[in-house]
Amino acid sequence: MSSVVSIMGVPIDMELLVARLSTDTIDSEVRIHTDFGMGTTHACVWYGTDPPEEPVSAYAGYGTAFFNHHVHGIRFRGEKDEHDRLLREDAGDLQKFTFQSLVPMKENRLVVYPSDLFHSRYPFEGWGTSQQDGRVVIVGFFSERPKENQHGG
Repeated sequence: MSSVVSIMGVPIDMELLVARLSTDTIDSEVRIHTDFGMGTTHACVWYGTDPPEEPVSAYAGYGTAFFNHHVHGIRFRGEKDEHDRLLREDAGDLQKFTFQSLVPMKENRLVVYPSDLFHSRYPFEGWGTSQQDGRVVIVGFFSERPKENQHGG
């Protein structure tokens, strides 16, 4: 958590940390989304592994990709019902998004971004069969601490 505070430059309230494993059969579908539903201002991804040396697909890199949605743009600023619809109907439809940028995956790298940005694991396909050779990350959700509470614990 101290790395996140260092990057943000202000105290934070960490809401949730989740370890996630993706392999060629686990958590390997297209899922472009925002973290709007987490109720926090920011998200972070810590890479616990390096990507494989050989590409698993024609994609030109591994990491966290950011996208532009054909209606909402790069950020979701709508209501819960629309966000739920996006997760059900648009998250797996590449025709509704345009690739914007990629933060490359590298072991022990921490990526921090506003939770309303459209993003996804990249490439969408997983690799490996276990935590030894798959994609291992820790995902976190947090908010900047309000100024009146910045001196508290």
